[in-house]
Amino acid sequence: TRRRRLGCKDQVKSHEVIRAGPNADLQVADGVHHICEVQLNVERLLQAKEQGHVVYEQIRVELQVIGYLIALVIRAIAFTLRISFDDRCGVSDKTNSEGSIIWVFWHCKVFLMPIVYKEYLLKRKGTVLTSPSRDGQIIVEVMKRFGVHSIRGSSNKSPVKALRESIDCLQEKNGGDLAVTPDGPRGPSRVMKLGAIKIAQMANVPIMPITISYSKCKELKTWDNFQIPLPFSRVSVVLNEFHWISKSLTKEEIGESALAIEKVLKSLP
Repeated sequence: TRRRRLGCKDQVKSHEVIRAGPNADLQVADGVHHICEVQLNVERLLQAKEQGHVVYEQIRVELQVIGYLIALVIRAIAFTLRISFDDRCGVSDKTNSEGSIIWVFWHCKVFLMPIVYKEYLLKRKGTVLTSPSRDGQIIVEVMKRFGVHSIRGSSNKSPVKALRESIDCLQEKNGGDLAVTPDGPRGPSRVMKLGAIKIAQMANVPIMPITISYSKCKELKTWDNFQIPLPFSRVSVVLNEFHWISKSLTKEEIGESALAIEKVLKSLP
């Protein structure tokens, strides 16, 4: 007779008959039952993965839309601003072929940085170091619309990967500059951490502090008091002198360098 391939339910019923017989192999019956349970669990996992993929795609699209809208707002407000620009290290007219740089600026000043790049540093290839969080992804989506690349990572998440990619970005031939918020991603606000200094030391590139000040702005109730300039306000942007971090510096000297850069970043409110 022609044999029919048994499904899980058929197999269990078949072995239930075996159990009832005098020579029933209980281990085999239990094994088949276990296999059936595993198959059902795999099916559930595949369904969950498919549902999770749909949710991920929805979140990704939502973040892209948020990034697009924020970029529109930045462009609209920037169109009304009266910006005073002071390049004290002469990099705005130079390309990356003359050497890469690390830009540092406070997290609360991120709003205007895409415009600073677009208006004054467009000759240079820019890459921003952002956290692998939801807020970090929004920054990625915003910066993408101004031609700025991104590296994901922070001191808390994927630090080794972020460090390696940052150094590679700065050292590769015709590589780019790296933008870092030294008090991000979660503070404390306006305190210079050592991440950017370590990267500058290992890659042998200078740090350029960027200070931004608004005559009128809205401060949000966030950990960094994030600032959004009001339309038609005056803005001061300063590219400050380079800070070189020698590989021979001691731990105490590195701390002193961090305080010196922090002092420059605090020179404008």
